[in-house]
Amino acid sequence: MILRSAFWLAVGFALVAPHGTNLGQAAAQLRDQAIATGTQAATEIVVSQVLSEPVANANAIVATRLPTSRQPVVHSMPETPVDYVFPRPRPAALG
Repeated sequence: MILRSAFWLAVGFALVAPHGTNLGQAAAQLRDQAIATGTQAATEIVVSQVLSEPVANANAIVATRLPTSRQPVVHSMPETPVDYVFPRPRPAALG
């Protein structure tokens, strides 16, 4: 049974597998291309953030980004407490 399954699996792979291509080399090229693209994108993001504003006074930049008026946060609590159902205690005979 196992030998028959292995045989048909090998036959199926031989029929479906791409011929004339090196899968390891293709995977390595895709990996290198993805790493290069990610590195370039990260570099562009960092450079655009650094060059967008001169950092003369960090406190002034932080102060301009903060909201000018803060509204107090009001959490609405229910007027009456909610009743919860607790399970019955375990019988002493069960340990």
